Amino acid sequence: MYHYSHSVIQPALERLTAKIAELQLQSQEDISLCFVLSDMEPLKSLTIQSFALAIQSLFERSFRQYLISCAHELKWETKNIDKKLITGKWPDLQEAFLKLKGIDLRSFDSYKMLDCLQLLGNACRHGDGPSLETLAQKHPEFWIEPHQANPLPPLGFLRPEIPPQPKRKISDIALSEDHLHAFVNAIIWFWNDHEYIYINSISSKNPHISQTLAKMRKARANRSPCKPTNIV
Repeated sequence: MYHYSHSVIQPALERLTAKIAELQLQSQEDISLCFVLSDMEPLKSLTIQSFALAIQSLFERSFRQYLISCAHELKWETKNIDKKLITGKWPDLQEAFLKLKGIDLRSFDSYKMLDCLQLLGNACRHGDGPSLETLAQKHPEFWIEPHQANPLPPLGFLRPEIPPQPKRKISDIALSEDHLHAFVNAIIWFWNDHEYIYINSISSKNPHISQTLAKMRKARANRSPCKPTNIV
């Protein structure tokens, strides 16, 4: 996920941002370029939405495959377990994770971001509709009005004076590059925390394992502040 973010997402958005800046400069001398420029900002917004959907799809696919592997390893006897894990929705996957690993997914620091990512992915996939309405109800901060976004509040800090608004549109969503980075970080943190739990569960801890755990704890303590990625 880190490589996808830095090798695909970041270069693409940097090129789009540079092109917009170039057109803004050129349009001062050639007013006809204003029409081209007016198409570029929506294009960037759509590109960010597409990347959000891609991030969500990549995580969900890997998470499903992980659960299927765990189910096979533990020899679950449920007849249709593979089908449920392949086609089940996000709540089904959370329930399966709890049954397979004995850990509530909600106990992970990254859970609220991952939960938001699932809602956002569905909204980006289906456009205006029930998925978008659910996202708007839970996260109206995505639709902060321009005069209120000074700056755009960190994702997750809902302002009481901004109640969920009906009939939001996916085209108006205020999704930024920072949000994409936050989603990527949440996924990386989830798998890192999962690995730590696994290693820490090994009963016989040799010096190498103890050192590895110490490094992982240090890395976790040095994470960037979770505020932009926490969602209430």
